[in-house]
Amino acid sequence: MDNYYKILGLRTGASKQEIKKAYRKMAKRYHPDVNPGEDSEKKFIQVLEAYNYLMGERKQRKKSSFDYAGWQAAKDNLKKEAEEKAKREFREKAERMRKKRDAEQAAEYKKAIYIFFGIVLVLFCSWQGYGFYKNLVLGGSGVTTDARVKGFSTKRTYFEFVVDGQLVTTEKYTSQLGNNNMGDNGMPLKSGDVFEITYSPSSPGLNEINYQKVSSKTMFRYLEQTMAALKQVYAKEWVNLSEAEQNRKARCMCLLIIQEYGIEGLAMIVGRDYHILSYFKANSLKWYFRKRSSTFKEIVENCNGKP
Repeated sequence: MDNYYKILGLRTGASKQEIKKAYRKMAKRYHPDVNPGEDSEKKFIQVLEAYNYLMGERKQRKKSSFDYAGWQAAKDNLKKEAEEKAKREFREKAERMRKKRDAEQAAEYKKAIYIFFGIVLVLFCSWQGYGFYKNLVLGGSGVTTDARVKGFSTKRTYFEFVVDGQLVTTEKYTSQLGNNNMGDNGMPLKSGDVFEITYSPSSPGLNEINYQKVSSKTMFRYLEQTMAALKQVYAKEWVNLSEAEQNRKARCMCLLIIQEYGIEGLAMIVGRDYHILSYFKANSLKWYFRKRSSTFKEIVENCNGKP
Protein backbone atom coordinates (compact mmCIF):
# COMPACT_ATOMS: atom_id res chain seq x y z
CA MET A 1 0.00 0.00 0.00
CA ASP A 2 2.86 2.36 0.77
CA ASN A 3 3.90 2.05 -2.85
CA TYR A 4 0.54 3.45 -3.92
CA TYR A 5 1.11 6.53 -1.80
CA LYS A 6 4.58 6.94 -3.37
CA ILE A 7 3.12 6.67 -6.87
CA LEU A 8 0.90 9.64 -6.07
CA GLY A 9 3.75 11.44 -4.30
CA LEU A 10 2.00 11.30 -0.93
CA ARG A 11 2.94 10.42 2.59
CA THR A 12 1.50 7.23 4.03
CA GLY A 13 -1.94 7.78 5.53
CA ALA A 14 -2.77 10.89 3.45
CA SER A 15 -6.43 11.99 3.56
CA LYS A 16 -8.88 11.31 0.75
CA GLN A 17 -8.86 15.01 -0.14
CA GLU A 18 -5.10 14.91 -0.55
CA ILE A 19 -5.40 11.73 -2.62
CA LYS A 20 -7.94 13.35 -4.94
CA LYS A 21 -5.80 16.45 -5.35
CA ALA A 22 -2.68 14.40 -6.08
CA TYR A 23 -4.57 12.17 -8.51
CA ARG A 24 -5.85 15.14 -10.53
CA LYS A 25 -2.36 16.59 -10.69
CA MET A 26 -0.72 13.29 -11.73
CA ALA A 27 -3.49 12.38 -14.16
CA LYS A 28 -3.08 15.70 -15.99
CA ARG A 29 0.69 15.22 -16.13
CA TYR A 30 0.64 11.70 -17.53
CA HIS A 31 -2.58 11.78 -19.53
CA PRO A 32 -1.76 10.31 -22.99
CA ASP A 33 -3.58 13.17 -24.77
CA VAL A 34 -1.30 15.66 -23.04
CA ASN A 35 1.89 13.62 -22.89
CA PRO A 36 1.68 10.80 -25.48
CA GLY A 37 4.01 7.85 -25.26
CA GLU A 38 4.23 4.29 -23.87
CA ASP A 39 5.83 5.41 -20.59
CA SER A 40 3.11 7.98 -19.98
CA GLU A 41 0.38 5.45 -20.59
CA LYS A 42 2.03 2.99 -18.19
CA LYS A 43 2.49 5.67 -15.56
CA PHE A 44 -1.11 6.81 -15.98
CA ILE A 45 -2.35 3.24 -15.37
CA GLN A 46 -0.25 3.12 -12.20
CA VAL A 47 -1.72 6.42 -11.04
CA LEU A 48 -5.24 5.17 -11.77
CA GLU A 49 -4.61 1.90 -9.93
CA ALA A 50 -3.18 3.70 -6.92
CA TYR A 51 -6.12 6.11 -6.81
CA ASN A 52 -8.70 3.33 -7.02
CA TYR A 53 -7.01 1.37 -4.29
CA LEU A 54 -6.47 4.23 -1.90
CA MET A 55 -10.02 5.58 -2.39
CA GLY A 56 -11.51 2.35 -1.06
CA GLU A 57 -11.13 -0.30 -3.68
CA ARG A 58 -8.95 -2.49 -1.45
CA LYS A 59 -8.94 -5.60 -3.52
CA GLN A 60 -5.54 -6.44 -4.91
CA ARG A 61 -5.45 -6.04 -8.63
CA LYS A 62 -2.78 -7.24 -10.93
CA LYS A 63 -1.53 -4.86 -13.55
CA SER A 64 -2.77 -7.27 -16.13
CA SER A 65 -6.32 -6.54 -14.96
CA PHE A 66 -5.96 -3.12 -16.52
CA ASP A 67 -6.26 -4.45 -20.02
CA TYR A 68 -6.55 -2.27 -23.10
CA ALA A 69 -10.35 -2.37 -23.11
CA GLY A 70 -10.47 -1.20 -19.51
CA TRP A 71 -7.90 1.49 -20.16
CA GLN A 72 -9.76 2.67 -23.26
CA ALA A 73 -13.03 2.82 -21.31
CA ALA A 74 -11.38 4.85 -18.56
CA LYS A 75 -9.79 7.11 -21.15
CA ASP A 76 -13.12 7.65 -22.93
CA ASN A 77 -14.86 8.32 -19.64
CA LEU A 78 -12.27 10.93 -18.66
CA LYS A 79 -12.54 12.53 -22.09
CA LYS A 80 -16.33 12.63 -21.82
CA GLU A 81 -16.17 14.17 -18.36
CA ALA A 82 -13.68 16.76 -19.63
CA GLU A 83 -15.90 17.61 -22.60
CA GLU A 84 -18.99 17.95 -20.41
CA LYS A 85 -17.11 20.13 -17.97
CA ALA A 86 -15.80 22.31 -20.80
CA LYS A 87 -19.30 22.69 -22.24
CA ARG A 88 -20.71 23.48 -18.82
CA GLU A 89 -18.06 26.10 -18.14
CA PHE A 90 -18.59 27.57 -21.63
CA ARG A 91 -22.34 27.84 -21.04
CA GLU A 92 -21.79 29.41 -17.64
CA LYS A 93 -19.29 31.86 -19.11
CA ALA A 94 -21.62 32.67 -22.02
CA GLU A 95 -24.48 33.23 -19.58
CA ARG A 96 -22.35 35.55 -17.46
CA MET A 97 -21.30 37.47 -20.56
CA ARG A 98 -24.93 37.70 -21.74
CA LYS A 99 -26.08 38.99 -18.35
CA LYS A 100 -23.23 41.48 -18.30
CA ARG A 101 -24.05 42.63 -21.84
CA ASP A 102 -27.76 42.94 -20.99
CA ALA A 103 -26.92 44.91 -17.86
CA GLU A 104 -24.64 47.25 -19.81
CA GLN A 105 -27.27 47.65 -22.54
CA ALA A 106 -29.97 48.36 -19.96
CA ALA A 107 -27.70 50.93 -18.35
CA GLU A 108 -27.16 52.61 -21.73
CA TYR A 109 -30.90 52.65 -22.42
CA LYS A 110 -31.55 54.09 -18.99
CA LYS A 111 -28.90 56.74 -19.55
CA ALA A 112 -30.39 57.62 -22.96
CA ILE A 113 -33.87 57.93 -21.44
CA TYR A 114 -32.57 60.22 -18.69
CA ILE A 115 -30.78 62.38 -21.26
CA PHE A 116 -33.89 62.52 -23.47
CA PHE A 117 -36.18 63.57 -20.64
CA GLY A 118 -33.54 65.99 -19.43
CA ILE A 119 -33.46 67.68 -22.83
CA VAL A 120 -37.26 67.71 -23.00
CA LEU A 121 -37.43 69.24 -19.53
CA VAL A 122 -34.88 71.92 -20.43
CA LEU A 123 -36.72 72.76 -23.66
CA PHE A 124 -40.08 72.82 -21.90
CA CYS A 125 -38.79 75.07 -19.13
CA SER A 126 -37.14 77.35 -21.68
CA TRP A 127 -40.34 77.54 -23.72
CA GLN A 128 -42.43 78.19 -20.62
CA GLY A 129 -39.96 80.78 -19.39
CA TYR A 130 -39.97 82.57 -22.73
CA GLY A 131 -43.78 82.46 -22.85
CA PHE A 132 -44.01 83.89 -19.34
CA TYR A 133 -41.52 86.63 -20.19
CA LYS A 134 -43.35 87.50 -23.44
CA ASN A 135 -46.74 87.63 -21.73
CA LEU A 136 -45.28 89.78 -18.98
CA VAL A 137 -43.79 92.26 -21.43
CA LEU A 138 -46.72 92.34 -23.87
CA GLY A 139 -49.29 92.40 -21.10
CA GLY A 140 -47.63 95.37 -19.43
CA SER A 141 -46.49 97.63 -22.26
CA GLY A 142 -47.54 95.86 -25.44
CA VAL A 143 -48.96 97.79 -28.39
CA THR A 144 -51.73 96.31 -30.54
CA THR A 145 -52.06 96.80 -34.28
CA ASP A 146 -52.81 94.89 -37.50
CA ALA A 147 -50.41 92.44 -39.13
CA ARG A 148 -50.81 91.33 -42.74
CA VAL A 149 -49.68 87.96 -44.16
CA LYS A 150 -46.85 88.78 -46.54
CA GLY A 151 -45.65 85.35 -47.70
CA PHE A 152 -44.85 81.74 -46.90
CA SER A 153 -42.09 79.16 -46.79
CA THR A 154 -42.04 75.63 -45.41
CA LYS A 155 -43.81 75.81 -42.02
CA ARG A 156 -43.05 79.52 -41.86
CA THR A 157 -45.41 82.47 -42.37
CA TYR A 158 -44.21 86.05 -42.71
CA PHE A 159 -46.25 88.94 -41.35
CA GLU A 160 -45.66 92.66 -41.76
CA PHE A 161 -46.89 95.50 -39.56
CA VAL A 162 -46.09 99.18 -39.05
CA VAL A 163 -44.16 100.49 -36.03
CA ASP A 164 -43.58 104.25 -35.83
CA GLY A 165 -44.00 104.61 -39.59
CA GLN A 166 -41.56 101.76 -40.30
CA LEU A 167 -42.63 98.48 -41.90
CA VAL A 168 -41.54 95.53 -39.75
CA THR A 169 -41.54 91.90 -40.86
CA THR A 170 -41.86 89.03 -38.37
CA GLU A 171 -41.60 85.31 -38.97
CA LYS A 172 -43.87 82.75 -37.28
CA TYR A 173 -43.81 78.97 -37.21
CA THR A 174 -47.08 77.61 -38.63
CA SER A 175 -48.35 74.08 -39.25
CA GLN A 176 -48.36 72.94 -42.86
CA LEU A 177 -51.01 70.80 -44.55
CA GLY A 178 -50.25 70.05 -48.18
CA ASN A 179 -49.53 73.37 -49.86
CA ASN A 180 -51.28 75.39 -47.15
CA ASN A 181 -49.83 76.96 -44.05
CA MET A 182 -52.39 76.75 -41.26
CA GLY A 183 -53.28 79.46 -38.79
CA ASP A 184 -53.59 78.74 -35.09
CA ASN A 185 -57.37 79.03 -35.48
CA GLY A 186 -57.42 75.99 -37.79
CA MET A 187 -58.09 77.89 -41.04
CA PRO A 188 -55.71 77.95 -44.04
CA LEU A 189 -53.68 81.15 -44.32
CA LYS A 190 -53.74 83.29 -47.46
CA SER A 191 -51.61 86.23 -48.52
CA GLY A 192 -53.34 89.44 -47.46
CA ASP A 193 -55.06 87.95 -44.40
CA VAL A 194 -55.02 90.41 -41.52
CA PHE A 195 -54.78 89.53 -37.83
CA GLU A 196 -54.32 91.43 -34.62
CA ILE A 197 -50.73 91.56 -33.34
CA THR A 198 -49.36 92.77 -30.01
CA TYR A 199 -45.69 93.81 -29.93
CA SER A 200 -43.19 95.36 -27.55
CA PRO A 201 -42.43 99.01 -28.44
CA SER A 202 -38.80 98.60 -27.44
CA SER A 203 -38.41 95.32 -29.31
CA PRO A 204 -41.04 94.77 -32.06
CA GLY A 205 -39.57 91.33 -32.73
CA LEU A 206 -41.14 90.28 -29.45
CA ASN A 207 -44.75 89.90 -30.53
CA GLU A 208 -47.81 87.66 -30.55
CA ILE A 209 -50.34 87.03 -33.33
CA ASN A 210 -53.97 86.72 -32.23
CA TYR A 211 -55.56 84.41 -34.82
CA GLN A 212 -58.99 84.82 -33.23
CA LYS A 213 -59.17 88.51 -34.13
CA VAL A 214 -59.23 88.97 -37.89
CA SER A 215 -60.15 91.77 -40.26
CA SER A 216 -63.61 91.88 -41.82
CA LYS A 217 -62.09 90.97 -45.19
CA THR A 218 -60.44 87.87 -43.72
CA MET A 219 -63.65 86.89 -41.92
CA PHE A 220 -65.59 87.25 -45.18
CA ARG A 221 -63.14 84.84 -46.83
CA TYR A 222 -63.63 82.40 -43.96
CA LEU A 223 -67.41 82.58 -44.38
CA GLU A 224 -67.26 82.03 -48.14
CA GLN A 225 -64.96 79.03 -47.73
CA THR A 226 -67.18 77.51 -45.03
CA MET A 227 -70.39 78.13 -46.98
CA ALA A 228 -68.90 76.30 -49.97
CA ALA A 229 -67.97 73.40 -47.67
CA LEU A 230 -71.50 73.25 -46.20
CA LYS A 231 -73.01 73.08 -49.68
CA GLN A 232 -70.86 70.02 -50.33
CA VAL A 233 -71.79 68.43 -46.99
CA TYR A 234 -75.53 68.86 -47.62
CA ALA A 235 -75.46 68.46 -51.40
CA LYS A 236 -78.03 65.63 -51.37
CA GLU A 237 -80.36 67.32 -48.87
CA TRP A 238 -80.26 70.67 -50.67
CA VAL A 239 -80.31 69.35 -54.23
CA ASN A 240 -83.80 70.72 -54.93
CA LEU A 241 -83.14 74.13 -53.37
CA SER A 242 -82.28 77.22 -55.35
CA GLU A 243 -78.78 78.71 -55.14
CA ALA A 244 -80.14 81.62 -53.12
CA GLU A 245 -81.83 79.29 -50.61
CA GLN A 246 -78.68 77.19 -50.27
CA ASN A 247 -76.65 80.35 -49.61
CA ARG A 248 -79.19 81.50 -47.01
CA LYS A 249 -79.06 78.23 -45.10
CA ALA A 250 -75.24 78.03 -45.31
CA ARG A 251 -74.85 81.65 -44.15
CA CYS A 252 -77.29 81.09 -41.29
CA MET A 253 -75.37 78.03 -40.14
CA CYS A 254 -72.01 79.86 -40.36
CA LEU A 255 -73.23 82.71 -38.16
CA LEU A 256 -74.63 80.33 -35.53
CA ILE A 257 -71.47 78.21 -35.65
CA ILE A 258 -69.27 81.27 -35.03
CA GLN A 259 -71.54 82.28 -32.17
CA GLU A 260 -71.32 78.81 -30.62
CA TYR A 261 -67.78 77.63 -31.47
CA GLY A 262 -65.86 80.63 -32.78
CA ILE A 263 -63.58 80.46 -35.82
CA GLU A 264 -62.56 76.92 -34.85
CA GLY A 265 -66.13 75.87 -35.63
CA LEU A 266 -65.69 77.09 -39.21
CA ALA A 267 -62.34 75.34 -39.40
CA MET A 268 -63.99 72.08 -38.33
CA ILE A 269 -66.21 72.16 -41.42
CA VAL A 270 -63.49 73.29 -43.83
CA GLY A 271 -61.18 70.56 -42.50
CA ARG A 272 -63.83 67.82 -42.36
CA ASP A 273 -61.83 65.60 -44.74
CA TYR A 274 -58.41 66.08 -43.12
CA HIS A 275 -56.86 62.94 -41.65
CA ILE A 276 -56.38 63.05 -37.89
CA LEU A 277 -52.66 62.31 -38.29
CA SER A 278 -52.28 65.13 -40.81
CA TYR A 279 -53.94 67.87 -38.79
CA PHE A 280 -55.14 67.65 -35.22
CA LYS A 281 -57.06 70.92 -34.89
CA ALA A 282 -59.62 70.01 -37.55
CA ASN A 283 -60.08 66.57 -39.06
CA SER A 284 -62.60 63.91 -40.09
CA LEU A 285 -62.80 62.36 -36.61
CA LYS A 286 -63.61 65.65 -34.89
CA TRP A 287 -66.12 66.48 -37.60
CA TYR A 288 -67.77 63.06 -37.14
CA PHE A 289 -68.53 63.79 -33.47
CA ARG A 290 -69.27 67.48 -33.99
CA LYS A 291 -71.87 66.77 -36.69
CA ARG A 292 -73.66 64.32 -34.39
CA SER A 293 -73.65 66.57 -31.33
CA SER A 294 -76.99 67.94 -30.08
CA THR A 295 -75.73 71.52 -30.33
CA PHE A 296 -74.82 71.18 -33.99
CA LYS A 297 -78.10 69.42 -34.80
CA GLU A 298 -79.93 72.32 -33.19
CA ILE A 299 -78.02 74.75 -35.42
CA VAL A 300 -79.04 72.76 -38.49
CA GLU A 301 -82.68 72.72 -37.40
CA ASN A 302 -82.72 76.43 -36.60
CA CYS A 303 -81.59 77.16 -40.16
CA ASN A 304 -84.21 74.75 -41.55
CA GLY A 305 -81.51 72.53 -43.00
CA LYS A 306 -82.17 69.11 -41.48
CA PRO A 307 -79.55 66.67 -42.85
